[in-house]
Amino acid sequence: MRFSTYIFIGIGIAALLGVGPLLGLIIATVIYFRKYLKPYTHFKHQQSFNTPSAYHYHLFSLMGYLAKADGIISNNEINTAQEIMQESGLNYTQKAMAKTAFREGSNGLNLNNTITFLKILGHTQPRLIHVFLAHQERIIHADTHKSMQQINILNQIKFHIFSQQNHHQQSHTAPPTAIGLQQAYRTLSIDRSMDFASMKKTYRKLIGKHHPDRQRTESEKKVAEEKIKSYQKAWKVIQSHHQKEAV
Repeated sequence: MRFSTYIFIGIGIAALLGVGPLLGLIIATVIYFRKYLKPYTHFKHQQSFNTPSAYHYHLFSLMGYLAKADGIISNNEINTAQEIMQESGLNYTQKAMAKTAFREGSNGLNLNNTITFLKILGHTQPRLIHVFLAHQERIIHADTHKSMQQINILNQIKFHIFSQQNHHQQSHTAPPTAIGLQQAYRTLSIDRSMDFASMKKTYRKLIGKHHPDRQRTESEKKVAEEKIKSYQKAWKVIQSHHQKEAV
């Protein structure tokens, strides 16, 4: 059966159980990938994001597709893909599976399936979307001469993912809530026993370390911008608390 059929079945099951359609989409995705992507179920979960094996399949198959989009897969593109496999902590067997996904992607790819997977992933782990796209940009920038075909494909994927996310956010925007003092300390990794000057120094170091201008790709810059916003929001809470105590 096609992936879209599994989605309809999953939504139907969710409706019968009285749960949200998103859970139905997740159920459909799990069933589909277990049946059709069984050879990849032994991929190691990425430590930072606890990712499923399907993530690695889509990651490396899209890399292969982009690498071949300009007609030739260069040595630089192959080396970049291997570097990402190494950075992901894959063992020998998992690397072999990743190389298979890369090769399959170079022979052709259904982008609709990839986009659908990323949309679902965006609901559960939105930060992982930016990491995924950053890896794809590394493939595009592996060669000195950029391919417009590669860039257009990735931009098409970004458009479908982020336009859907923006629509969802505009339709379901909840009133902003202030974060608590304890959460603010955790966000900035600040010990509440520190003096205010030391707290401020720690905050400034974080801002400098994650400043968007220090990032290489657009996706990395977007992730950095979100981090900066969370740091600034947390610092306002801490700063306000200490100003009140000083009065």
